[in-house]
Amino acid sequence: KTVCTTNIQWSGTVKMVERIVENFGEPFPGDERIRAFPTPERIAAVPFEKFKATVRAGYRAQYFHELATKIAAGETDVEALLDGELSSKEVRKRLLGIKGVGPYAAATLQMLLGHYDEVAVDTEFMSFVTKRHFGGEKTPMKEMLAVYEDWGKWKYLAYWFEVWSEFQKKVEFS
Repeated sequence: KTVCTTNIQWSGTVKMVERIVENFGEPFPGDERIRAFPTPERIAAVPFEKFKATVRAGYRAQYFHELATKIAAGETDVEALLDGELSSKEVRKRLLGIKGVGPYAAATLQMLLGHYDEVAVDTEFMSFVTKRHFGGEKTPMKEMLAVYEDWGKWKYLAYWFEVWSEFQKKVEFS
């Protein structure tokens, strides 16, 4: 799902995930309207051209299908990324070795795997940090990232808690 968020607006991400789930996800027992995100095996079983035409994910379709096929064939073990003994550097290296996973996606996935020392830089990050820490002034990326440098291995969490606190303020006053 993370690759669905790269180089696209949020509405496009939502539509892409909906098409994947609606067309290839298993229905929930007891309520056919609810579907799960499909397993790699389920995606790998679909011919690539059909998958590509159905999900309309552009260049990402190849990444999804190829990764699903490699996981289903036992060639790629993403479960190994859950090994608590792996360093953040090793997790990042392995993630970046997956076709379609760049720095933003790797940092997002690292965070989900409990490694918080990299911040996922996207337009939302840049907008938030510029407004909160630099009065909306255009700021070099190096300075934006430096805001969280003192947090060391907890950078992403420091950023996330700031984002969450701003969200809570908006909700409380609306």
